[in-house]
Amino acid sequence: MDRAMVTSSSVLRIDMELRKILSILFFCTCFSLYAQNEGWQVYPAYTEAMQVEAAGNYLYCVMKGSGTKDSNTGNLVRYDVEDGSVKTYDCLHELSDKEIAKISYNEATGRLLIVYSTGNIDLLGDDDEVVNVTALMDASVLAESINSITNIGKKAYICVDFGIIELDTENEVVLETYKVGTSVSSIQVVGEKTYVARSDGFFHVESVSRMHDRNSWHKLAAADFNCMVAFANIVAQKYK
Repeated sequence: MDRAMVTSSSVLRIDMELRKILSILFFCTCFSLYAQNEGWQVYPAYTEAMQVEAAGNYLYCVMKGSGTKDSNTGNLVRYDVEDGSVKTYDCLHELSDKEIAKISYNEATGRLLIVYSTGNIDLLGDDDEVVNVTALMDASVLAESINSITNIGKKAYICVDFGIIELDTENEVVLETYKVGTSVSSIQVVGEKTYVARSDGFFHVESVSRMHDRNSWHKLAAADFNCMVAFANIVAQKYK
């Protein structure tokens, strides 16, 4: 009995020593590979195009990555329409995060707005310079609640389930958060008026600066629009 106990104890001690040795060998191997390759390598998946944004000679595309078919996040690819070259982006080299949920290009500042599943945001310039904006992530705004992004001038208006977030893409700051008490699916500005598609109807406000005042909202229709497009001083709506 005593001999069996001693034997079991010895085996356990040897097993623990082997685990330590294997762990050390694994670490050394990884460190050696890191030194040889000057850093880790990322192999993201690119299977299906989810979003496309035109940016001058470039087309930015979010490609569905690994995971289930119902995943709404992906990886970023840039295609040059002039020379046909393709560039991929990942979190170890250019980007600050992974699992991209939304992208939107601002022509006025030449920056691609990248929203991740965490609510984290990157502003990617045409020169590949990346500026990270963590305001939405710090505020616990989930990417799943972001319905659309509209660029008006140098500002991006992010429509979410509780209202609208105004982001300055030039100065890389969140300017305002307009809480309207209901989900907002789309926003457009025509002239001085701001048009907003909400879950409780179609509204307009005399100016963006007055969106804080709920008495300034005027209901134009009871319909629930999925998105809006502004052109030639006209707002076109798409029904759900």
